[in-house]
Amino acid sequence: MDPLQELYPFLHGQGKNPQREKAALLESVWQKSAESRNVKAQFFAAHAEALVSMAAYRKARETGMVTFGLAGMQGGEMQAGGLVEHLLVVAADSIHCIQECHVTTFHILWDLVHTILADRRGDLRAEVTEDALRG
Repeated sequence: MDPLQELYPFLHGQGKNPQREKAALLESVWQKSAESRNVKAQFFAAHAEALVSMAAYRKARETGMVTFGLAGMQGGEMQAGGLVEHLLVVAADSIHCIQECHVTTFHILWDLVHTILADRRGDLRAEVTEDALRG
């Protein structure tokens, strides 16, 4: 029986069956998540080079910038290219797990950068005030 027909039996002239509804719902969710994983995997496989521009990492290294990257699975081009100084590779096949780790890492880095900038901003004000007093 079609999973949608099991979810909505009344549309097909049938009565409700709670066990069948639950099984059909789980099957539908499983199919959608499998489809989502496949679509994402195909997209990233086809567009990996465009999404991760190694030219940007080369330019950053040439200008003396510190490079940091987030990757999944085996690290792909960022791992193989050796241009990323600090690379977090989430060694998992689940795109969802990789994304969760990346989002968490991003939030931690965001907080650290803002804390450091706030501390330095305070230091700069102190220096300006001391210079003004001397002047």
